[in-house]
Amino acid sequence: MISDLHFLASSGLTRLGEFRKQLENYPEHFPATARKMVLEQVKQLMEEYKQILSERVTGYELRVTKEKLRALSSVSAGLIASLDWQSPSFEHSRLSQAGRHTGAIEGTRTDYKRDQHHDAADYERTFVQAYIDTHLHLMPRAYVTSSGMAAFTTIVASLLPDIGSDDRILVGEGSYFENKRVLKQFFGERVKYVDEMDRELVMQKVKAFQPKAIFFDTLGNVEHIVMPDLATVIPSLSKIVTQPTYLVLDNSVLATSFQPLKYLPHFSKLRLIVFESLNKFHQYGWDRVTGGIIWTAAPWQDRIFGTRLHLGTNMPQASVLALPEPNRKLLDERIARIQHNTQVLGTTLDHQIRSSNTPLSHAVYPARAPYFTLVFKKEYANVPTYLKFVDAVMKEARRSSVDLNAGTSFGFDITRVYLTARHADEDAKPFIRIAPGTESPEELEQIKNVLIKAINTFLK
Repeated sequence: MISDLHFLASSGLTRLGEFRKQLENYPEHFPATARKMVLEQVKQLMEEYKQILSERVTGYELRVTKEKLRALSSVSAGLIASLDWQSPSFEHSRLSQAGRHTGAIEGTRTDYKRDQHHDAADYERTFVQAYIDTHLHLMPRAYVTSSGMAAFTTIVASLLPDIGSDDRILVGEGSYFENKRVLKQFFGERVKYVDEMDRELVMQKVKAFQPKAIFFDTLGNVEHIVMPDLATVIPSLSKIVTQPTYLVLDNSVLATSFQPLKYLPHFSKLRLIVFESLNKFHQYGWDRVTGGIIWTAAPWQDRIFGTRLHLGTNMPQASVLALPEPNRKLLDERIARIQHNTQVLGTTLDHQIRSSNTPLSHAVYPARAPYFTLVFKKEYANVPTYLKFVDAVMKEARRSSVDLNAGTSFGFDITRVYLTARHADEDAKPFIRIAPGTESPEELEQIKNVLIKAINTFLK
């Protein structure tokens, strides 16, 4: 946590320092009065970052400081973008309207930030360098989007020209229900589902359908948390597809802990496209802005870029600037910490549930998952019971003065308990998910006690 804090503070300070140099060294690129005002605010914010870096905080103070950093990240991003234009000028007769990118804007190419902008391109390059393990002969490119779902819809739209009326789309049953819904809207009856945990069945269906596209989650967003053996499936698929076939992976849940290019054979007919949400791990629990990213190492990269441009799904400039700088070591450590806490809590609660008479059946906590689910016995598996459970957990947490949140998503510092897929209709059934945070062993013990108490008493 301390290394996280130091990195986030120092990178924030560096980013502001670079902006300050631009303001001081190129005053002619900015309106004079506005430049002076912004420069004063930049100096003040830099002092805030320096103060944080000079402190040695522990315990609750550490959490307070991270909350301060979270607020500073948004203020800093807005300040850096404050003198920029969404439609920057590429030439000017008196005063530039390109701000810190004066001289770098090309007419009809980079003069409309909804289509593309330099801050997004900078983040994309750094993301690839930091987070993607690749072969020497492959050069992945990444594309940020305004959300994870925007990434998915951009990918689907980019595939439309290659998918005919007689082609089939193979989709894992454990895929995110929102993704299923989008695919049904685009492809209707051409969508065929498969149990992605049954490798032989997957191979049979691929041989039978020869689908133009295959969609899997690297870790499924369902109650039983499917995790297909993609390390085996990917090379096996490469051997049996007879035509160029898109393999689209939602890697939001595993992020850097799963590297699909490691398993893609050279010269494969599989065209790998990977996407993930940037709301989860990549903001170190800040949940500051929505965002998504697509990456691929194939020659059709320009089509994804063009589709993003025409759909208007690019990530806004200020949102990109609010993202922490990519750092593989720290991100891997954070993910590993959350995965470890998931195993500790999941194992303990599963043992507790199976050894006592409660409305629950068991817990599901596969290796490398950043969350686990609680499965209820059939007579209790319904939304009203789930809501009572979440309410009981929060009441017990308040009574015990244990920091806990009820809310969606995962990858936070503080553990979350919530009902998910409530409105998924036929695409998934609702279930209870617990997403552990980065808590210490002592804090985790307190959370465990809260959950056990709620499990044992919430229907009594």
